[in-house]
Amino acid sequence: MRKSQGFTLIELMVTIAVLAIVAMIAAPSFTDMLQKRKLESEVKDLIHILSQARSQAVLLKTNIVVGLNSSSSNTATNYFWKPQSEGILIKNIPDGHIAPPDIVFNAQGMYMPRHFVKMKRETNSEGDEIWVADQINIDGSMVDQLESYSRNIILCSKKLKVSKTINYSVIGTFDSIEEGVCS
Repeated sequence: MRKSQGFTLIELMVTIAVLAIVAMIAAPSFTDMLQKRKLESEVKDLIHILSQARSQAVLLKTNIVVGLNSSSSNTATNYFWKPQSEGILIKNIPDGHIAPPDIVFNAQGMYMPRHFVKMKRETNSEGDEIWVADQINIDGSMVDQLESYSRNIILCSKKLKVSKTINYSVIGTFDSIEEGVCS
């Protein structure tokens, strides 16, 4: 009798089991790789919008505002950007603010410094937690404390707990990207 050519059921089952084990091992790292690509894509997209805004400021010789965490339509003097990927957040939002402050490029293309009233949490008479201006006593009068918004933007992937910090120079040009950890 001639032996038939082909695979036995046991050989096929062992092969499928080995492939399933390899797939189970590879799946988490593949998911992480996709999340890293999403974060990198968001960083590149934000850098592109900021570069466009800076160029437009110089071209039109006027201030150009970039609103972050907003999906409004761009205009000649206002640009907007919001992460498109779920789980990517802007992290360095000053206390008491629900969104990051707008970024402004002046007519020379410089990244304008932003100053804000420093905020703190207090509990009101009803027991609710509220944000109020953090004040100090100077020469007998209460004055709001100011804080500066830095020239860097931190994007954080909640799933990976990895952040990318985009740094800009004083003259408004992209400087560097640093990788870090976010909570």
